[in-house]
Amino acid sequence: MLNSAMRAQQTPMTTPSTRNDGSRFDPVNRKRVELNEDLEFQYWTHRFGCTADQLLEALAIVGVNARAVAEYVGAVRSALACR
Repeated sequence: MLNSAMRAQQTPMTTPSTRNDGSRFDPVNRKRVELNEDLEFQYWTHRFGCTADQLLEALAIVGVNARAVAEYVGAVRSALACR
């Protein structure tokens, strides 16, 4: 389950998520954004270069398809850069 500190995170992840033993975490299905574990949340925020709030917003708007989330996050980033 996601902890409140992870949800409140306001900056993008800067390193890939790792397990306690130091091995790199990879999701079972890279086509679906699943957030069943903290490591999955860390993986996806790092992968998309977004904050926790941005990831949750994207999931609420476009669903769990990884490509759709990536496109949404990219579009939001572009729109913010144009301001």
